[in-house]
Amino acid sequence: MRGQGTLIMGIVIVAVAAVLIYVIAVESPAAHEVVKAAGAPVLTVINSTAVAYESPYGPQLVLCSWVNSTGVEGPLACSYRVGRLGDGEWAINLEAPSGKYSYLQVTVVSSNGAAASIELARTPNCTVAVAQYPRVAVVPLGDAYLGYSIVGLPNGFGNTAPINVAVTGVRVNGVYHPISSYLLGGQAAASSSPAVASGILDLNDLINGPGSYTVTLGVSTACKVINASTTFIILARLLNFQPFNVGCLGNLTQNGNNITRVLYAYTLRLANGYELNAFLDNVTTTAPGQLQVELPSSPSLSVGSGSIYAENNTAYVSGTTYPSGSVSNLTLWSGSYTLNESLTFDAAINTRTVLLGNYSYQSQSGYINETILPVTGNVMNLLNGVSKFYVKHIYQGDFYGFNISYWPQYYNVSYSPYYWYNYEITQPILELSGYEYIPTSLSAGIMLWQETYHSGITTIRVIGTYSSGTYPPGDGFDIYLFIKPPTSNNHNQRYKWSISEEYNWTLPYLASGFGYGISNYSLVQGDVILPIAQSPYIMVQWNSYWETGASTTGSTGQFNIWIVNYTKVNGNTISFNGVSPSPSPNLGSPYAGWDGYGEGYFAPHPGDYICVTVTYVNKTNTLYASAVDLNTGQIATAQVSLGNYFSPPPNGNYVFGIGGSTATVDYANWGVVLVNYTNVK
Repeated sequence: MRGQGTLIMGIVIVAVAAVLIYVIAVESPAAHEVVKAAGAPVLTVINSTAVAYESPYGPQLVLCSWVNSTGVEGPLACSYRVGRLGDGEWAINLEAPSGKYSYLQVTVVSSNGAAASIELARTPNCTVAVAQYPRVAVVPLGDAYLGYSIVGLPNGFGNTAPINVAVTGVRVNGVYHPISSYLLGGQAAASSSPAVASGILDLNDLINGPGSYTVTLGVSTACKVINASTTFIILARLLNFQPFNVGCLGNLTQNGNNITRVLYAYTLRLANGYELNAFLDNVTTTAPGQLQVELPSSPSLSVGSGSIYAENNTAYVSGTTYPSGSVSNLTLWSGSYTLNESLTFDAAINTRTVLLGNYSYQSQSGYINETILPVTGNVMNLLNGVSKFYVKHIYQGDFYGFNISYWPQYYNVSYSPYYWYNYEITQPILELSGYEYIPTSLSAGIMLWQETYHSGITTIRVIGTYSSGTYPPGDGFDIYLFIKPPTSNNHNQRYKWSISEEYNWTLPYLASGFGYGISNYSLVQGDVILPIAQSPYIMVQWNSYWETGASTTGSTGQFNIWIVNYTKVNGNTISFNGVSPSPSPNLGSPYAGWDGYGEGYFAPHPGDYICVTVTYVNKTNTLYASAVDLNTGQIATAQVSLGNYFSPPPNGNYVFGIGGSTATVDYANWGVVLVNYTNVK
């Protein structure tokens, strides 16, 4: 705990004060005996192998001789280094010669011919004592903080030279680490007589788990060192947070027991404010206890109310609803939980908002820093009081293979309660499928727009949800990349289309859906609209029914990834050549494309925001896809090299799109609140 560090610093200050009182009480040191010639330099002992030299003239020659216990002297060869300290000041450092002697007599001849001599003791003439606090500590993981106090004192009264001492590192179970990364506060070095340095080290990054750790400071000095070690007995954290960094889910980092969480303002508009339902983290508890969380208001935005809740495979635990600045309580048993929160705000979150709070769980406590970032969408954005479409776009609906114009349908603030089946929710949304008209049907809807593509990395991100349907729901969201519409100049007039008003709900397309239109290419897909194009393009479907409602040999995830093969024939005729790869690399015949592909799966609940992201990398011809439930943190991912099935498209204008699909067995009223497109060279 940070509080422990404060206690340690207090102990260090008391220890240092005691040393200073002792120093003041001793007599003033007497000077070393110095032999001087006329105009001779002044020599002062620094330590057993160093001399301070003072003279207007620099040192020219250093001579050594030994002196034994009976006073007999003899010449001795010695190596030395001279370093200038300032005007008229030099330091002479000797390499300690070997031999049995009590003293070295050092004679220094200056450049003007004058000389002076001084005696250096064979043993150090100062002592450095290192005290570490606490000496023995039993603490939870994350609370390994070490205080220290270093005191250097001269031996006897014959030395007034500064004592140099520095903490260079720390050894944890014999492994050395430089000190610079772990010093929280205080000093790592001192040069005075006496010499005093104190500080606090954060050793949590050097502690790898529960167990016993011996910690010893590494000290650099010419004095004799009296060192002590500390034993940390580390207990497992009672509550363990799992750090992560996942795209639109944000990230969580941990420093000791303190938590920093960055998340995005994917809010739900209500009649009286905005609600943020968010995944906080996956946590594990090693002992039962009560989790208490406090999140006070931001200076810029008021938190009206909030609660935390946790769930796992066997339990759902809801915390108390708390007003701003109060505590939410949650009783947990030993095990793993998904920890979530629900906060209501009195206004939209359109600027960076920081909530500073704290938590406690039995004896473990720390602070929580929550930073909520505003969100933007450059195709459409219906969040946080924004209701804007930023690009020219067209819609197309399908019903059992037939063109229909009832959907997609936009619900504004006034009509949105009809979508949500709740008059307290006024969040605008673009509904894609035809659920509201005929729920148990094969229906689909898409929105298309045009972008200028410049190679590099292309990403489409969709934030969507549903309010009603089967559980698990089907058949999810569709993403379209690199559609090249036929033009009237080069193709038969009946294939022509573009992003213009005249093609709104009149798009030429084929529909893949279980005997209606063209054949289905996946065991789980629903109704899928395939716009007619003059060249192959990519269609990616995240289908929440895969692995939660249906599975088969070879299916491992929730993505259908298709290369839709349209080609030109005889200059102006469009030919549809099905979907590739065919047969499916993972499901085999009679299916095509990568179906039920990837890792991870989940079934979202009504109202959960889902972030679906599809990224294409031109350089490697690789596709990446992910779907994340922003309420629970559950993730499904896929990655595939498109190889020879798809050629990287040249620079130019292409149509991109998003859609929603349903089936007769699994369905939902899929809708979107944000769409964003990026192309990075």
